[in-house]
Amino acid sequence: MKKANVFLFFVCLFVAACSQNDSENSTDGSRVEGEEATAEPAEPDQSVEVTAEMEEIEHPEEMEEAEAASEEQSASEIDAAHVLQQSFEAMAGLTSVHMNASMEVHEKIDDQEDIEEKTIDMTMLLQEPYSKHFALEIQSNSNDLIISEVYEMPDSHYIHSSVHDVDWGTIPNPNGSQQPSAFITEATIDDHLAFRSNFEVSEEENEYVLTFSGTYDQFMSTVYGGAIEMLQKVSKEFPMELEDVINSYKITIDKDTYYVKYYNIHYEGQVSDGEMGYFVSIDGAVTVDEYNEHNEIIVPQEVLDEAVTMIDNAGNPLMGE
Repeated sequence: MKKANVFLFFVCLFVAACSQNDSENSTDGSRVEGEEATAEPAEPDQSVEVTAEMEEIEHPEEMEEAEAASEEQSASEIDAAHVLQQSFEAMAGLTSVHMNASMEVHEKIDDQEDIEEKTIDMTMLLQEPYSKHFALEIQSNSNDLIISEVYEMPDSHYIHSSVHDVDWGTIPNPNGSQQPSAFITEATIDDHLAFRSNFEVSEEENEYVLTFSGTYDQFMSTVYGGAIEMLQKVSKEFPMELEDVINSYKITIDKDTYYVKYYNIHYEGQVSDGEMGYFVSIDGAVTVDEYNEHNEIIVPQEVLDEAVTMIDNAGNPLMGE
């Protein structure tokens, strides 16, 4: 006999004995005229509580499964549109941010394969004076390593590149003192919310992970929403007639601040054009951090001293050799 049943058996005997004593006392009391009977307060029945505890001890697997099912149901009820909206509102309030991105591109044309790796590290001020500093490296199996560094200031851009003849060059800011593209814009929010049904939300200990699935056009619109400044500098033009496109996109968002922490991107497709075949795949990641930690971006004095104005005969800025 199980311990729970044995315990209940003795509980029942105890209750029965108490009931018999109460009955006898009640009979004796009725023979004493005018005597008031004082009822003892009934003790709470512990059998249900004990049984529940014993069930939990005897069936721990079932209890764990029930708790896991409850947590899974709670996570499935998270609304992607709400998480995205909260995140965009939080990111729109940033005054500065740091980002690091890497992208690996594999292209294959017939039997020739090119592999290109790009990394970029960028700090941006998102309030006046609008400015940014970034370093870019491009490494390829078919070309020499390219190293660039740029300070984009309100009045001028200071540029270093391994493909230039000069160490540092300067050009007037093409946009004058105009604000650079906002990190988050209303159009971006609209794009993300328009495709909210393409997001699946999963919940981790301190993060929301939003996974995107949809068409190529929707995918590109969504990707360019959150990290446009980074992706424009590391992206590459591809044929628009790509077939068998596979893409995935993940956003990792902090639960407490709703700041975006990571973007993860995978994209691949191919073109069949008669005898020539083309295949491309992209794997990229963007890390976002140092929120509101930067108050200014300063161009080093040696850069200011060495910078050569890069203007051609027509008065146009020269971006390369």
